[in-house]
This record gives sequence, structure tokens and C-alpha cells, in this order.
Amino acid sequence: MSIQPEMSREQLAQLRALRSKESLHDALERARKATYAATVLAARDRARQDAIRRMHTR
Repeated sequence: MSIQPEMSREQLAQLRALRSKESLHDALERARKATYAATVLAARDRARQDAIRRMHTR
């Protein structure tokens, strides 16, 4: 089984758990934290871009 683009977060966590002997619970928790971090970084980047756009339109 290999990583596919259409895999869900849960499927990726299961694959990681199988490969690394990590518990499924730990793998799911890691995936949840990574998703949250990506969401926060994306929101921060959007806010930064909006601020730059506002500065240039004054």
C-alpha cells in the first residue's frame, strides 16, 4: 500500500501506523495536529497577503 493523493487523513494515519509501529491513536493525533497547523499557517498567510494588498491600495 502506498500513499495516494485522494487518501483521507485517517487512511494516511493508518498507513503511518503500519509503517512505523506507531499506535493508530498516536498516528491519528499526529495527523489531526498537522492539519490544524496547516490551517493556522494558511489563515496567517491569507491575513498577511490581505494586509499587504491593503497597504498597496491606499
